[in-house]
Amino acid sequence: MALENLERTPPIWIFDLDGTLYPKSNGYEEACKRRIFDFMVETLGFDSVQSAQCLWSRYYAVHNQTLKSLRAAGYTDFEADAYWKFFRGDASQYLKPNPRVRNFLSSLCGKKYGMFHEYFYMFSLFNAPD
Repeated sequence: MALENLERTPPIWIFDLDGTLYPKSNGYEEACKRRIFDFMVETLGFDSVQSAQCLWSRYYAVHNQTLKSLRAAGYTDFEADAYWKFFRGDASQYLKPNPRVRNFLSSLCGKKYGMFHEYFYMFSLFNAPD
């Protein structure tokens, strides 16, 4: 009986935006990376982008995620949501409506979500129909 219910449950699709639905060459990933260091200077008080990059590269090599790296380095006096908002910036500068992507997403039944490369904050993709 439970298996029958599972078979009727619509699928959930999760896509990584950069490099999957949109090419990395669009500049969004590079802009996000620049904003990491801007955040470290503007919010965490680093004296330069270079000093931020130095600490980031050391901790990122171990933790493979910037937020975890900052926390491990002792930078805990900021809200994660504020970091993510700063980090993401305005994606619309880079992620333009794409009819091929929309048609592809529309062809899939179920819910469609997108996520960014460094965290699992998910959102509905382009209000694509279920």
